[in-house]
Amino acid sequence: FNKFPCAYPLKNKSAIDVALKLRELFFVFGPPKILHSHNGREFVASVIYELKDLFPDMVFIRGKPRHPQSQGCVERADGVLCDALGKWMTLHNSSHWSDGLLPVVYGINTRLSVPM
Repeated sequence: FNKFPCAYPLKNKSAIDVALKLRELFFVFGPPKILHSHNGREFVASVIYELKDLFPDMVFIRGKPRHPQSQGCVERADGVLCDALGKWMTLHNSSHWSDGLLPVVYGINTRLSVPM
């Protein structure tokens, strides 16, 4: 587990588009030990299981969407990303969130954490 989020703009969230982007990401950084996803149809399609064939040691777990007990870290990361992206759009007077996505993710991943 890490807190190094990756996000990419996609034209849609079809199983093929999501799996192709995950495949690309896994070939760059290596596959995760656990791929935790919500129960959406696009993630349980056969294309995702093809990823499992490519990376047989990866465990695929489905959780309830928007269920804080099972996906608390994901929900927090989504909130941080959405807040930062909203600020980027306001600052740049833009309605094109996809233009700001990569700079915002870079900013999140390179900021310093202050210990509590």
